[in-house]
Amino acid sequence: MVFIVLIGVLVNRLFSLQIINGESYVKDLSSSIQKDMSVAATRGRIFDKNGVLLAYNDLAYAVRISDSGKYEDNDTKNRLLNSSIDKTLTIIEEKGDSYSNDFPIIYTDGMYEYNIKDNELLRFLRDIYGRRSISELTDEERNVSAGELFKQLCDRYGVAVAGDTYINDGGAMASTIKLLKQQGLEPEINGFSIDQVDEEIEKAKLITADDSYREIIEVAENHRYFDGQIRSCFYFEENDLPSRKIDDISIYWNKISKMFTETKPEEGLLMRAALLALGDYTMTTANNYKTLYRDNSNESSGYAPSLKSLFSSRNEYVKRLLDEVDITKPLDGEYRRIIQDNISHLTPQEWRYAFISYYETMFSKMDSSQYRMKSPFWLNRSEEMLLIPNKSSSARNYDIHLIALEEKLKELGIQSYYQREKGIESTNRILYVNEVYEVRFRGNHFSLNLIGGEEAEEEHFDPTLSFLDIAEYLNNKLH
Repeated sequence: MVFIVLIGVLVNRLFSLQIINGESYVKDLSSSIQKDMSVAATRGRIFDKNGVLLAYNDLAYAVRISDSGKYEDNDTKNRLLNSSIDKTLTIIEEKGDSYSNDFPIIYTDGMYEYNIKDNELLRFLRDIYGRRSISELTDEERNVSAGELFKQLCDRYGVAVAGDTYINDGGAMASTIKLLKQQGLEPEINGFSIDQVDEEIEKAKLITADDSYREIIEVAENHRYFDGQIRSCFYFEENDLPSRKIDDISIYWNKISKMFTETKPEEGLLMRAALLALGDYTMTTANNYKTLYRDNSNESSGYAPSLKSLFSSRNEYVKRLLDEVDITKPLDGEYRRIIQDNISHLTPQEWRYAFISYYETMFSKMDSSQYRMKSPFWLNRSEEMLLIPNKSSSARNYDIHLIALEEKLKELGIQSYYQREKGIESTNRILYVNEVYEVRFRGNHFSLNLIGGEEAEEEHFDPTLSFLDIAEYLNNKLH
């Protein structure tokens, strides 16, 4: 009886496998061992009527990775696929070949940036976020910074990135630990960024070359604001002799240590204005905010980066500031001299010129924990630059050009007051002048109208006219 039951179970199972689900299992097997692909045929050689070769085929290889595996979870899938891709690229490089990379996010000078823009960028974001059309992108998705998007992709695909998050690079860590132990130290290295690892390696190399350099390095490391990070003075070349490197460290650190107290920069607002006179040193952060860097060196999550980060990045304008400043003279006078020497390279229409002209007022309009600005460039208003008074741009923001105009009119004895609606996209930021005129800055130009006047009566000025020109125009009209 038991034997009959077992036979019945076996027959039922075979019937299920072969008859009921047979076709499904065959498809699953086929998909796991073979895949159909469309391969473009070679064009062949093309000759002109005289037999001269015009075009030919150049043999190149294309490697395609097709994922047909089954995985326990998404983490396992990402780990195995990333490992396969990494091994493939390593083999290509070891054989002396190269591969093309058209990924539109690049990493330069310590920052992630897009190398595409406008509609091409929007199409890329559409594909990344799985939208059917560009119009379906949310404002947050449209405005995502390259760095934030790169982090999102890394999280999605389980990629660990050296230099942005944390690394577990055994080779780099081992070299650092070995060099530090040679100096009689017992390092505990955990959660270092790649920049920190490189700094520790460089310091260890210098001490290895000459133990007398240890004192110079340790003095710099003891500065509380930089909290042991002294790469802000690493302006030497990789192949420079150790003696040259330590000289450069001493020169730049002597300046930096006098420009910062233990807790904040000396004349910090004026320092930033001097940096702006040298160039646009700002950093683009999440959601396309631009930051002027805050004072507090505690790099807490959710806040803008500090001046410690700016100086440690060895920004080109920071180096110019360090090269130009004479540390034997009062800093405020030196920063003002640098501004005076360099602001002539700017046109008054530029937001940096307007900002620098009344920098104290401009900074007073921003949250000091962020020092954020934003431009609604996606609305073809890239010349507008708005000061963000809170952590979010959804509040009532300040237009730099209108604030500069308000300050200039004040100098001319003309009364005015600023009014604005909430939100970054609003065009209703208005300067009311002497209870007669209302002035706006839209896109890249000023416009003027009588208070309560019809839109058709609005006077639009040429984009080449700055807040200085508009102030003079209003002064003539009112007097």
